[in-house]
Amino acid sequence: MRDRVAALNRRKGLRVALLRQQCRRRLEQIDRQLRAVEAAIARTLAGDEGLSRRAETLASIPGVGKATAAGLLAAMPELGGLDAKAAASLAGLAPVARESGQWQGKRFIQGGRARAACPAWRPSPPSGTTPISAASTAT
Repeated sequence: MRDRVAALNRRKGLRVALLRQQCRRRLEQIDRQLRAVEAAIARTLAGDEGLSRRAETLASIPGVGKATAAGLLAAMPELGGLDAKAAASLAGLAPVARESGQWQGKRFIQGGRARAACPAWRPSPPSGTTPISAASTAT
């Protein structure tokens, strides 16, 4: 999807006919690939009634499509068998309170197995910075 959006944005500034034609072909290729992925997801969901039912439930949430529902179920197969708090914790989206007696610290979110599996949930680094990989910090 990111590649499609990038091609659409690139197309707006193209003035050379050959480049416009290549961009149009690239968009057609991306659309074919997306249809193939969506068909594979549909076949997988159709093969498992329970999985299909859970995907339909997730897709009924505004803003969650079939592909997102399938991705969530792939990353967190427990969905549908957990309550809301447990699901939020598993996704790494549950608030963690830092409190002791009357002292109240700042709440934050952390952990969760699916945060690494779903890049949309991962916070972006501040503008103008590059994330440091573990390999570059090893000595």
